[in-house]
Amino acid sequence: MTFFKAILAWLVIGVILGGGIFMTVHPKSPSWFPLLIVVVGLVAVIGKFGCLPPSDEHHH
Repeated sequence: MTFFKAILAWLVIGVILGGGIFMTVHPKSPSWFPLLIVVVGLVAVIGKFGCLPPSDEHHH
């Protein structure tokens, strides 16, 4: 089940990044802010959850 959750997570990340890129190159109102916000948010989320130690490792 973890494998499928990982695939789902990467699909969601891809859709969000794709939306940010689309809004950046949108012909009617191009803007760098959506892509910037998405990239900063992605880095923050990966830094927060991707760098956590395993749950069985306790440092008290």
